[in-house]
Amino acid sequence: MRGDEERHAGFIVMTTLEDVAPDDHPLRTIHAMVHAALAQMNPELDALYAAADAHEAEVGCGLTNLNCHDAPFL
Repeated sequence: MRGDEERHAGFIVMTTLEDVAPDDHPLRTIHAMVHAALAQMNPELDALYAAADAHEAEVGCGLTNLNCHDAPFL
């Protein structure tokens, strides 16, 4: 490119797979598989986050507090 570099303001585009991928695109199959796997993991993830929340309330630290070394998830 020649000339001065022209900077543009950043922007965010919010879209879904359904908006951009054709019906027969392989990403649709992968998306369905990931969705099913995450749905199966949901009870375990709920328990994990509940335990972390309970520990955070007990010791008074949050995810943004980097000095809380005894959190189970660190």
